Amino acid sequence: MNKTQLIMIAAIGGIAAAVGCFLPWISINVGPISASQNALHGMWTAGWLVLILAGAGGFFAFLSWQGKTKLVPLPAAKQLLIGGACLAGAAVFTLINFMKDFGANVGGMGASRGFGLWLSLAGSIAGAVCMFLVLKQGNLLPKVAASDSSADGGGDDSASGDA
Repeated sequence: MNKTQLIMIAAIGGIAAAVGCFLPWISINVGPISASQNALHGMWTAGWLVLILAGAGGFFAFLSWQGKTKLVPLPAAKQLLIGGACLAGAAVFTLINFMKDFGANVGGMGASRGFGLWLSLAGSIAGAVCMFLVLKQGNLLPKVAASDSSADGGGDDSASGDA
């Protein structure tokens, strides 16, 4: 995939993750009575964070996709990095909520994960991965110096002055 397609997928993923916050994150069934709750209600404290981070990540991806990087006074690489970090943060907060124990459905009573939680998780992960793939393809990520233990004497600490 080329850079433009990956940025477009990241923008769509960010939008999908933000929209997922308005859809049910939990469905509760008690016999014939059922209820659902989205990410922006009481028990989902990270729901607002997911909405803000996914929206910001999708916004930066959309700006980069449209080539309107001059709206925000940052270099394009930093915009991509901020967008990817926002989407990765949204993925982490969504995953934390996803890993909560909802219990088992016993006798028609119980709770289960809603569609919005799945959509927010998939969108934020897809968006973050695509943003970092764009950064990697364009050689925009900072280089990390590799340390070679054989080059510095194999880790011998005799020069530390402990004699």
